[in-house]
Amino acid sequence: FRKELWFAVTLIFALTIASFAQGTTGQISGTVTDQNGAVVTNATVKVINTATNLTRETTTSGDGVYSFQLLPAGEYKVEVS
Repeated sequence: FRKELWFAVTLIFALTIASFAQGTTGQISGTVTDQNGAVVTNATVKVINTATNLTRETTTSGDGVYSFQLLPAGEYKVEVS
């Protein structure tokens, strides 16, 4: 009985956290590569919210990776230079 109760409480707790995690922010991440598939380091990556023009900018890492965290929900355009 205790095992089933613990499982039910854990499941409810996990579902509650999951519902809060689906809030109003998100992330965009990826890897910049050239036409030959090689990663591009120190590339400037910009995301622009198409409705509000909110703009954030970063540069790619040594692995060509970029990431934008906690972006307000919406549609974004990604520009790389």
